[in-house]
Amino acid sequence: MTAVIFNDWYENYFYPTVKRYCKKENLNFNILLLIDNAPSHSSLLLKSDENIRIIFLPPNTTSLIQPMDQGIISSFKRRYLRNTIRLLIDKLNDTESVNENLVHNFWKGFNTKNGIDNISKAWDEVTVSTMKNGWKPLSFMNEYPTEHEVFNLNKEIMFLAEKAGLSNFGESDIQHFINTNEEPLSTQDLIDILEKNVDENSSDE
Repeated sequence: MTAVIFNDWYENYFYPTVKRYCKKENLNFNILLLIDNAPSHSSLLLKSDENIRIIFLPPNTTSLIQPMDQGIISSFKRRYLRNTIRLLIDKLNDTESVNENLVHNFWKGFNTKNGIDNISKAWDEVTVSTMKNGWKPLSFMNEYPTEHEVFNLNKEIMFLAEKAGLSNFGESDIQHFINTNEEPLSTQDLIDILEKNVDENSSDE
């Protein structure tokens, strides 16, 4: 998402759609739009129309209030991590001896296509019940829906990690992976990543 795309959505889709809806339903054109506090959600829209009130949600609350973050994304990420370690094991099984160089070469050769294939596979493995249960915390139900699933996935990931020679890979490492980039990357983050890649390529050459 960028500010340009978001502004385009607001002006050419959201605004005319809600206006049309209010007219059709014979409602006053008074709209409250709640949006998360992302850099791409421009504050310039705040003064766009006196009949539309825009409120930005507090920062760092995405994981608490949005259904996709109620266990669904973490379930997907755990499956992605598990499948990645499985790929590493398959690679190591093709050789007679395991060494750090082989593991390093695996990560170095892990390209965008591998990542996309892994994303597709991991997403297909997310169950319907996980998707449905993602809404339960928002319905004030006390039972956390994916606790059993999280336990089993963590157990399998740690078993595979040990098999792949990743010693001392525990639940804290899994949680660190799950929590990585919870908030959207800023423009500066993207610039830093690009500059880091350029520096690494220069070093390789």
